[in-house]
Amino acid sequence: MVKKENIKLSIPKRLKLLPKDVRVRFKKRSQKMSLRRIRQWFIVLGRFISKEFLHILRDYRTLSIILGLPVVLVLIFGFALTTDVGEVRLLVVTPEKNEIVTRLAQQLNASNSVKVVDIVPPSKEYDALFKKMKIDAILRFEGQFEKHLAQRAKPQMELAIDGVDPNMVTASLASIGGIVQNYFTTLATEKGDVQQKGIEMKLTLLYNPEMKASYYFVPGVMGLVLMIICAMMTSVSIVREKEFGSMEILLTGPVHPGVIIVAKAVPYFLLSSVNIATILLLSRYVLNVPILGSVSALVFVSMLFILVSLLLGLFISTITNSQLFAIISSGAGLLLPVAMLSGMLFPIESMPRILFYIAQIVPATWFIQGVKELMLMGASWADVQLEIFVLLGMALTLIGVTVLTFKNRLE
Repeated sequence: MVKKENIKLSIPKRLKLLPKDVRVRFKKRSQKMSLRRIRQWFIVLGRFISKEFLHILRDYRTLSIILGLPVVLVLIFGFALTTDVGEVRLLVVTPEKNEIVTRLAQQLNASNSVKVVDIVPPSKEYDALFKKMKIDAILRFEGQFEKHLAQRAKPQMELAIDGVDPNMVTASLASIGGIVQNYFTTLATEKGDVQQKGIEMKLTLLYNPEMKASYYFVPGVMGLVLMIICAMMTSVSIVREKEFGSMEILLTGPVHPGVIIVAKAVPYFLLSSVNIATILLLSRYVLNVPILGSVSALVFVSMLFILVSLLLGLFISTITNSQLFAIISSGAGLLLPVAMLSGMLFPIESMPRILFYIAQIVPATWFIQGVKELMLMGASWADVQLEIFVLLGMALTLIGVTVLTFKNRLE
């Protein structure tokens, strides 16, 4: 008995066994089916793309972030991202107001980089102007300056600069030092005194004599860290309740919306208080940043800033419907202004006026300014009254707006 072997042929080999006309028809049919599948795939893909575009166009908030955020970032980085100091606010202190001092003050004020605030007699009270951020440098003349200059002696001057910002020191030395040197060189040439050796100008760096960068950045980092912890975490708290459906359960009881908001804020407030203690201890004993002012005022200002940050996060959570959008809103709407417009990295005075005014409504601007005064300038409660009142007003405003927004969305 002969066994038949089952020979299994592959598809290409089978096609070769068919007649040529059959193979051509089969090949054309296969090509048409492949093109049809590819076309169908592109049709399905196009429908899904159209569907996604419709979702984006209907969601104006997402669309505003996609199209508006790049414009905002370019403008902020283009105008605010600069280490230029702008005008150095200079106070001239002299025991006797003579022609030499007056002419020098006029030349300084004529410069685009220096603004002479006033010419005043010596007094210990002028150091308080540094704490109030009214001046950046003081130029002090010794007594009988004109007489010593006429006797070919070397009269002494002292330039005291706010050393908290290293950029301010560099700008002040370059602007004031150069103008003073050129003025007295020109004055000696006019008098025909070729042997005039000029003057001696002593440099004093206030509040940061060692020019440590940590003195300048630590207050800003405090504001950024507290804003991240408080605003971003609380911005998703109410939204999370909405997504999980537990918010409806909370609202079935006779509970005032303000109670819910306070309950959401208290845990983060307590946790952020621990962060304040941690940050201050690290700043003092690890980074060696001094705390020269009132510790109680520093703690109070920090607590007030935490409250404002918590309320900002809660306000964002009341106007959003998803945790993702709440995080994006708090990140783009709060963290960028803190980093760019609060004076944390770049001087506010050098910004365009519109950005300067916008910076005044950023809570971190007032917090960072108050922390610098309290930690580095030895300020007391009286010196930070303005910062306290501004932050307190922001907190009260946010409480009212948050409660009203929450109630309106419930209705």
